[in-house]
Amino acid sequence: MAPETDQASAESTLQAATDKLRTEIDRIDPEYRKFVEKINSVMMQASFISPVGAWLFSKKVKGALDDLHGKLEDAADEMIKYLEQAAPVFALIGRGFTYLNAVLPDLSGMTGTARDIRPNALHTWGGDAGRAYSEKRQGQSKAIEGTGGIVKDTGQWLVDVAALNAKFLVDITQPLIDLVEAIIEGAIELSTVIGVLEAIDTIAAAIADCLGAVLEILKEATKHMVDSITSLAAARAILNDNSVYPAGNWPQAVNR
Repeated sequence: MAPETDQASAESTLQAATDKLRTEIDRIDPEYRKFVEKINSVMMQASFISPVGAWLFSKKVKGALDDLHGKLEDAADEMIKYLEQAAPVFALIGRGFTYLNAVLPDLSGMTGTARDIRPNALHTWGGDAGRAYSEKRQGQSKAIEGTGGIVKDTGQWLVDVAALNAKFLVDITQPLIDLVEAIIEGAIELSTVIGVLEAIDTIAAAIADCLGAVLEILKEATKHMVDSITSLAAARAILNDNSVYPAGNWPQAVNR
């Protein structure tokens, strides 16, 4: 998922991703309840045939269902954790586009102001102060240009982080959809008591598949994040590099 080109689109994309994930999380419990109701129905039918056998089997089924319910709750909690961590990203979007759209244009425009002396009639400035400024204006221009590069890189990094977060939420939603569909399918296909434990095992396997897929997606997202942090570190190195400044300091037109 490429970064959006404007703040409204970026926020809309992230909001859509969070809403979709929330919707799928909220589907888990009601679909699980339908699955349990279907099990209760087939168990009730079996009790008419062999009450004692059905009672003994129901204890085994209850244990399996309790274990399954715990696994489903853990899966839902894991997804909610990722969902809650997405909330602060909206602030990153705002800050990133502020850097790119509000700060960067004015800051980058200052480069020419510092470099070009004729538009401001500074070429007519004489004396020691004029000579001092002429010597240092290139340093000022480079300093502003370097700062502008930092603002650009930082702003873009924040936007990239937001895009990565939105993509991560979209990607982990699909395994969750597959899990919910496995619960629905288990309830639909369950027709006799013979298939109860098998249906429970199938959903348990779907939970494992879901969490395994999320883990792989998280690994890819982490790799991308490391690459992004490396890029930001390089930008930070530029910011801390004072070699473009005379005597290692931000250049002043006149020393007091």
